[in-house]
Amino acid sequence: MIQGIRLLLLAATVALVVSVAPSAASAVPPDGEQTTTRSTVTHPYCVRVAGAPRVERAAFAAQAQQILAERRGWSLGGTVRFVEQASCDDAAFTLWLASPRRLPSFGSICSHDYSCRVDDDVVINRARWHRGTPAWRRAGASLADYRRMVVNHEVGHWLDFRHADCPGRGEPAPLMQQQSIDLQGCRPNPYPTDRERARLADRLGVEVLDGFRDGEVVRVAGRPGAVLVEDGRLRALLDDEALEERRAAAGRVRVVAQSDLDGLRTGPPVGSGSGRRSAAAHESGAPLCPSRPPAATTPSRRTTDCVTWWQLTTIRR
Repeated sequence: MIQGIRLLLLAATVALVVSVAPSAASAVPPDGEQTTTRSTVTHPYCVRVAGAPRVERAAFAAQAQQILAERRGWSLGGTVRFVEQASCDDAAFTLWLASPRRLPSFGSICSHDYSCRVDDDVVINRARWHRGTPAWRRAGASLADYRRMVVNHEVGHWLDFRHADCPGRGEPAPLMQQQSIDLQGCRPNPYPTDRERARLADRLGVEVLDGFRDGEVVRVAGRPGAVLVEDGRLRALLDDEALEERRAAAGRVRVVAQSDLDGLRTGPPVGSGSGRRSAAAHESGAPLCPSRPPAATTPSRRTTDCVTWWQLTTIRR
């Protein structure tokens, strides 16, 4: 009888496992649809040009891909992925680089002057991509940040965000403010705010992963130097006085893997140090280079398109 009970229990266990196992078919999403796996949402998109030289497509696509992957942006630190597709048949939206004369062909809300979004077409004005707007230039913001803002803003519309207003003079503008037209007294801001990112996370049922707070002091495990996270940028702390002051304000020094900082952009240093920095590339806001093994503390060659941890934090005597 005991043997019979054991057989019945074994059969029930097998039936339970079979009933909850996912089918292979359910793991394959229909073309062009949003997919969700383990709290990660993927949005497939494609890139096209309209009235713009075809040779510009590759550079535009590469920059857009980098913008959409940035941890401070709509990627929410990695839980939302934007993946470029070769075919627009497999895409949820199309990202366009369009000449001003072609903008009105996308819809009545599109004009020659600015970028727009109509249904699943996210359209970037080529003239603005290359020159920005008067309002943005008057604020002293860079063309690189304008490109970041306009892609994030128009994709934000595709993500179902509406326009926002400046919350107060001197505050960072919400991403969904029409910063191309008028900053309304706000500071230029190319990224979604914490509130905008939290709203997207709630809608999609995912988390915001990066979690770096303004004023936080961060070290990379196994490497010398420390940085201050401020306005989403990494600012090197160049002397003990600057480090102690900021550590006291933050209450602690957070130790992270360098991969946690990948893609974050750099900013001006804090403190004077006793010499000059090994590189000034990060003054332009270049991103931190992708992480390397801890042993590689000194770069074999200098780079201008990104800044290594060593370049960011080292003082040349």
